[in-house]
Amino acid sequence: MTMTPLTLKQRLHYRLHNMIAGLHIGPHLPVRMVALNPGYAVDTEGQRIMLPSPLRWRMYRRGLAHRLARLGRQFGLGSMVTLKPGDMVIDIGANVGEFAMACAAHGATVRSIEGDPAVYACLIQNIAHLPGVKAYHQVLWSHAEELTFFTAPERADSSVIADPADPAYRPIKVQARRLDDIAAEEGWGEIALLKCDVEGAEPEVLSGATAVLARTRVVAVDTGPERLGAETHEAVAKILTGLGFAVTRDVSHKRKITFGTRP
Repeated sequence: MTMTPLTLKQRLHYRLHNMIAGLHIGPHLPVRMVALNPGYAVDTEGQRIMLPSPLRWRMYRRGLAHRLARLGRQFGLGSMVTLKPGDMVIDIGANVGEFAMACAAHGATVRSIEGDPAVYACLIQNIAHLPGVKAYHQVLWSHAEELTFFTAPERADSSVIADPADPAYRPIKVQARRLDDIAAEEGWGEIALLKCDVEGAEPEVLSGATAVLARTRVVAVDTGPERLGAETHEAVAKILTGLGFAVTRDVSHKRKITFGTRP
């Protein structure tokens, strides 16, 4: 898939950022972007992360470590859950693997699930050096069936739930599965944290994961307005409450995260 290059304005912003960062003004760090085939690489702080689009370099203006720490806080690392070496984390909607990287830093075993093919190609490169992390190229749903999946890797909005008239999305046919079926095949045991960010399809994905959720300690779900502009908190809260979780919501980190914790 051919990605849109940076516009003139975006290129100027990129160059201005690096000029200011080079002068050590403020908290920003230099970012080097490299066009590859396919995808892009961003180098910062002596580390490299693969991305499907050049538009996403802005997330690393303060460095990769800052980005990972921020994402971890958003999904409850250190507040809702403290990971120990060997704990299992399920990362649904793993994107390019940033959350997996944040969890692996605590010694966790991570199973990363991503449905977008362009994003998945970056994910497997980003986690290749992490021995406890395994990736699955899979779209999840409430039951097994063939679905239309709408890819939008440039803006990290790929989902089963999308407006087919929106030209930003490219429809592809996929065979969706239940998380419970994958977990049974793989022999997953107790789960410390299940993170879910699937751009509006959260209720359906969780409906296909009831057996997994029954042995999960903490659930963190992005329930922001991604379901054609609607939030999914109420539907997700109903599912989690029915499975015995105590439900809370955190909107303090520029995301709307619904948490489920075992009393």
